Amino acid sequence: MRRWAVLVLVVAACDPANPCDQYVDYMCDCHPEVSCEELTLTYESPDGSVQDECAILLDQQELDDGEAGETCPVATTSVTE
Repeated sequence: MRRWAVLVLVVAACDPANPCDQYVDYMCDCHPEVSCEELTLTYESPDGSVQDECAILLDQQELDDGEAGETCPVATTSVTE
């Protein structure tokens, strides 16, 4: 069991994907009406709960954009899948 816990920690630590960075990048690249500086400051150095919030926000924004027929050249990978 101890090995399993260590493996999980190692895998989690190796995942460089920060959903807040992905959300800010997506919003700044695809929605010029937003304040990139404000978003960057808001989501700088997020803790776990804020990262969860960013993942939800990114998924919802991509869904909304898709339903509106808007496309964006930024390739993101859903962080909640």
